[in-house]
Amino acid sequence: MKEFSYKSKPKIIKGDEQILDFVENRVSEEREFYEEYYQTKTVESLDFNDKLYLFPEHKLILDVLVSVQNARVLLLGNGLSAKEVIFCDQNNVVFYSDYTVTACLQAQKYYSNKNNIVFGAIDALDMPFEDESIDFIYAYGVVHHLEDLNGFFAECNRILTFGGSTCFFDDAYSKPWVLMKNKFFRNIRDKSHKKNGISPEDVRFSNTGGFDELELKKIAAKHNLKYSGKRTGFFHYIFVRLIEKLISKRMLKTTFVKLVLKFFIIADKLTLRLFPKWGIRLVWQVKK
Repeated sequence: MKEFSYKSKPKIIKGDEQILDFVENRVSEEREFYEEYYQTKTVESLDFNDKLYLFPEHKLILDVLVSVQNARVLLLGNGLSAKEVIFCDQNNVVFYSDYTVTACLQAQKYYSNKNNIVFGAIDALDMPFEDESIDFIYAYGVVHHLEDLNGFFAECNRILTFGGSTCFFDDAYSKPWVLMKNKFFRNIRDKSHKKNGISPEDVRFSNTGGFDELELKKIAAKHNLKYSGKRTGFFHYIFVRLIEKLISKRMLKTTFVKLVLKFFIIADKLTLRLFPKWGIRLVWQVKK
């Protein structure tokens, strides 16, 4: 089995298995927020194939992940998510990371029956791996937390093997959605952030409106990486957010709402053929 190679020595923390802590002395507002956040959370056991009517972007992600086999895989900032067990089941060796030790300790319990996974706390802007030692990097709703995209892309280029690839998921800049959010839904958004809490970097990213794909492509090229991306979600995304904020997440489980969501998935496919930059949900890759 392939193993991971490190450029620095971590602090070893005992859990069900060992946790490798590469960020022991790092202090940041973002890290403090999530250390506290994960204290009261449990692992999300959602599978990629579950609730595709609610998460149509998962189909785009699965299209990428099914081909990742016999590889050294880095799960970046994976929090308490269990759907990434697919990597373990495809004969990969997996490094499950988060910026917090708390998330690693919690997630470790769910993956306890897997012998091809390592857990560690790392910084995405200063990753502890040797040059050209990772075949695939995955991050779900993580990259937008990083202030220095140039630094992150440089690290991706450094640690990826030749031909290595990635799969990231974040929000893209959608002009009509940004206009609606800032003009019509601003009070709803602000009340939700105040009630549920939001990390400092999520606040920053929410204010920018999402990733500009041309900017991502430009930065990737600067670091000898090739960018590609696919968008989904416009009417579907807006409808889900309104249900969650104005009524209740439980409403999304009703038969009628499920039918409406399936209709919006079809409507979005047609809409994004005409207006591709309207798409809000972005599944994107950089390849070396």
